[in-house]
Amino acid sequence: MPITERYPPVVHLQIHLENFQRVYSKENTAQQVANAALPATTLTSYFHLCATDAFAQNVLYVDIPKYYTWDATKKTWQRRKGGRQVKVGVYGAAAIGRIYTISPKQGDCFYLRLLLLSIPGPTSFQMLRTVNGTTHESYRDACLALGLLEDDNIHRQTIQEACISQSPQQLRNLFAILLTQICPSNPT
Repeated sequence: MPITERYPPVVHLQIHLENFQRVYSKENTAQQVANAALPATTLTSYFHLCATDAFAQNVLYVDIPKYYTWDATKKTWQRRKGGRQVKVGVYGAAAIGRIYTISPKQGDCFYLRLLLLSIPGPTSFQMLRTVNGTTHESYRDACLALGLLEDDNIHRQTIQEACISQSPQQLRNLFAILLTQICPSNPT
């Protein structure tokens, strides 16, 4: 049974860098797709939702499926109409948002994921890079400014998440990447 058909439902939440959405096309429509606007994703629609919905401004990206449903045809988040009432006009359900594990080797995408797991209600990619009024050049710099990289908890968490879905060889590679490229303060 696919994970999306189980209870509680698991909603795959896309993650991508700004203007790097995946675009699919047929051979004869590639030029039309290249000239068209980038499609909305669960992430870009989350930013729009946070800009227009006061309740969403206090909700982390991974928690959005608890209070909103994804309309794949309209490519928008819609408030749930039933379930447990959280506040007037807002209903919650037992839904799980899932952002796939991202290797630290993927650089900015890894740090973007960390910010999305830590900051509720961002309205743009730029807002995620802004800390105390300063817009940082990279997501890593924003993570540093927020103190998210001060200890090795993020590295432990990354390995624990990877243990669920990665092979032993992939885990060894991840550990080597963490040791050589990320330089944890306490690698034991």
